[in-house]
Amino acid sequence: MPSGTGRRGSSPRPRQPFTPPARDEGVQKLPSASSGTSIPADPRRRPGLLRTALALVLLAAGLVGAGIVAAIQVQAMMPENGANTAREQSVQIRQHSPETIVSLTFLDGWEGQWRYAVPLLRSHHMDAAFYVITADSDRPDPCCMSWAQLRTMQGEGDDIGSYTVDHPNLTALTIARVRQEVCGSRQDMLRNGIDDPESFAYPFGSYDRAREKIVAQCGFTNARRSGGISWSKATPGPWAETLPPRNPEAVRTIAVDAARPIRLPDLESYVSGAATHGGGWLAITFHDVCAARAADDAQCMSTYGPIQNTVLRRFLDWLRDAGRSHGAPAGVVVRTMRWAMNTANGRDTTAPVTTVRCDGSPCRAAYSAPVNLSLSAADPGGVGVAKTYWTADGSPPSTSSGVYQTPLSLGETETIKYFSVDNAGNREKVKTITVRVG
Repeated sequence: MPSGTGRRGSSPRPRQPFTPPARDEGVQKLPSASSGTSIPADPRRRPGLLRTALALVLLAAGLVGAGIVAAIQVQAMMPENGANTAREQSVQIRQHSPETIVSLTFLDGWEGQWRYAVPLLRSHHMDAAFYVITADSDRPDPCCMSWAQLRTMQGEGDDIGSYTVDHPNLTALTIARVRQEVCGSRQDMLRNGIDDPESFAYPFGSYDRAREKIVAQCGFTNARRSGGISWSKATPGPWAETLPPRNPEAVRTIAVDAARPIRLPDLESYVSGAATHGGGWLAITFHDVCAARAADDAQCMSTYGPIQNTVLRRFLDWLRDAGRSHGAPAGVVVRTMRWAMNTANGRDTTAPVTTVRCDGSPCRAAYSAPVNLSLSAADPGGVGVAKTYWTADGSPPSTSSGVYQTPLSLGETETIKYFSVDNAGNREKVKTITVRVG
């Protein structure tokens, strides 16, 4: 993966300073038991209960089965204060493993995400959601990812979403300006080869009902807010978002350590807590990704909510090994925001649809001068377009053919054949267009 050439501090957009946690991104701590250590057995365990239970079973032989015996044994082994031993937790996981969908969401489009997070995701066969400030990629700004990098990431399965054009507080803007920031960012993404973006994030977590409506009207089917998920039983709120979400235009999330550097035990604790409280959808917030040996590591780690690449790697290891003794609880899976949202009621079985345009308009039969042909794919209600393949030599395209990224300049008559495939493997039928030039 190319390393990029971004220079910290060179951006006209300043990095978020280290500030106290926002109101709804406050951090409370879970009990530390879920950080990888088992809960010790209660010394007040009463083995007499087990003997009594077994005696009753023998007296009632022929009336109860082995399954009830096992249930009595487990019940008799439970301590009075309700804490489970590692063995009891294992039994519970095998019998009840509701799915916990973890969505890794990266904000701001920092170039460190490309350098460090993307290679780690690919090596773990995982995808994430990346929310970009489109003006930074337009300039291009060396602080942040380029459109070419973002197109590559979308082609590999990542969910490329919007963080508006310029990252303003939307509640401080007029409705007309909000439309410019939200709709304008989506048009910017489409214009630069990001197919069918559906995911959105509110800058500063600021939104209201009027802004939610504009986000939906602009074409975004899911929008993440800041916070909204509880860290403990003592704090009102859910352990995870529901699927489908309560409000698709204000999906609840968690910033595990808020403004402070993210710690591995805290990430693991929250995922474990969600998994053991019924599962659901857990969208975790990340900002910049730093590398310990990089020259700018100290500056990077002083920004808002950073994470070391070594911590991220260990967290992805733990998620990958879900259901194993050294991994996350059984039933934990990693999905992008779009994937989770659009498969809440069943898996995606519909192929994407590709539209062809010439110089931004529907193609005509003939042109007297060279023309730019663009292929735009959409996967409405699906998990997202992966790639569009094409040929210009008359042969049928396959997944070994060229991958479309930018408009094709046609200086003479050409026959273009093309199709798109989505992240679920659904494949569109091959289409053909002949454009006569000259």
